[in-house]
Amino acid sequence: MARSRTMKTITVTGGAGFVGGHLVEALLRRGYRVVCLDLFTYAGSLDHLAAAREVFSHRTVDRLLRPQTLRDPSVRLIVMRCDINDTATLAQVLAQCDGCMALAAETHVDFSYHAPGTFVRANVNGVHSVLEAMRTAAPGKRLLHVSTDEVYGEVLHGFSPESAAIHPRNVYSATKACGDLLIGIYTKVFDLDVVTVRPCNLFGPRQQPKDLIPKTFAHLLHGKPMTIHGDGRHVREYLFVRDAVNFMIEVFERGRRGEIYNLSSHEFKSTLDVVRSIARSLGLRPTDVMTFVEDRPNADRRYAGDNTKIKKLLGRRWKLTPFAEALTEMRDDFVLRRPEPML
Repeated sequence: MARSRTMKTITVTGGAGFVGGHLVEALLRRGYRVVCLDLFTYAGSLDHLAAAREVFSHRTVDRLLRPQTLRDPSVRLIVMRCDINDTATLAQVLAQCDGCMALAAETHVDFSYHAPGTFVRANVNGVHSVLEAMRTAAPGKRLLHVSTDEVYGEVLHGFSPESAAIHPRNVYSATKACGDLLIGIYTKVFDLDVVTVRPCNLFGPRQQPKDLIPKTFAHLLHGKPMTIHGDGRHVREYLFVRDAVNFMIEVFERGRRGEIYNLSSHEFKSTLDVVRSIARSLGLRPTDVMTFVEDRPNADRRYAGDNTKIKKLLGRRWKLTPFAEALTEMRDDFVLRRPEPML
């Protein structure tokens, strides 16, 4: 799908989240207008949009605007409180926009064990609501759906291509897999124009301190030891958030209808690798800041997505920020903000 000169206004659900904020900023810098929808729970904040709001004309509202306002070219960014399960409001917004990038979701594995119904509501019912709004109000317009590499389940050896069967092994990944299945059915049955990305672990500035990297920075900056589950040798791939959102835009603009693309960096780090790197970056001895506890139930040892397809799509645009460089930028951000640990 080549970029169209008329595709100017994009709806981003979950646009005030960590990844959503970076995506909104990247879209604005590429010349798009953005309607940012967010429920503003713990994960959503206007702080994530501060950089964009400093540069681009914007409006922040609590209710649906008139259609002509949604299309007003003098306002580059509209931020509106909206629950993605409010299908009627979604439909009214999407009817006035040229496409949608759907990021709104519950994302944390530990949280999913404590509140599984919240994850079903966001990641299953919410996806269904977005699909219904696209089907009824925005037929023919493109939807980018953001999933996760965790739907493949544990990958002890090799890499999972996009065609691999999905085997989720926790509540979070199971709800994301359900959303993916709905996407596949709606694409075929209702002929929707949908592309899906399955990112690996994303990290970067402004991230909430609930995932491993931001959580470790937050704990160590507040003088708290970092808890290591099991032996600390669980392996994940890490992708810098600004690289990830640029890849999402490329897939939205040029990805093939109905296709899935792994956003996989092949930058593998164990839990121990990550905590040691962060401790050293803060001038601390790793052995002084780690405490080991029992492993989580059903914990996956390794995720690994095959990135052949996304690299072929991007060609020369395939560029990754080195892990060490990205970690330094994130350290500087956390030292400045010093957010409290969430868990």
